[in-house]
Amino acid sequence: MNNMDYELFLRDAFGCDRGGDPGGLAEASYFESNLSRVKIGVGYAMAAYIEKHGTIDGTKFYDRLLTAENNLTIHELIQEFKRELP
Repeated sequence: MNNMDYELFLRDAFGCDRGGDPGGLAEASYFESNLSRVKIGVGYAMAAYIEKHGTIDGTKFYDRLLTAENNLTIHELIQEFKRELP
């Protein structure tokens, strides 16, 4: 369920409930309907994780995120990023 993975990725990054992140983007429904919002939310969440853990080079993820053409690519990128978390 890629859309819930997206929502939980944001919620975990910001320690919030659904839609409670600073941008209000932690909503599973956005994953299928708004690629721009998904990119913004995932990038912001990645930055939050990097701030917390400081062990990941975000630049290798940000460029790929911005050029992603579909949600499947973004889902795969989230999974790759999570594998690098301590």
